Amino acid sequence: MRHQRHGHHIPNAPSRPIWVISLILGLLGVLVQYRVIAVPSLQPHAFLIELIAFVLLVIGTTFRGI
Repeated sequence: MRHQRHGHHIPNAPSRPIWVISLILGLLGVLVQYRVIAVPSLQPHAFLIELIAFVLLVIGTTFRGI
């Protein structure tokens, strides 16, 4: 297989839109978490926003063409 070597997955670079969305969500989550920016409606969900950013980045590196 082209993308596997000795049973290990070789990750792909995520597409630019996936990378930008992950970056924005990750930064937003961190800035809200540490109260650098005050968005009361997002405060309880800061960790979830960071988790979504990470999962999106993992999906972008795992699957080609996303």
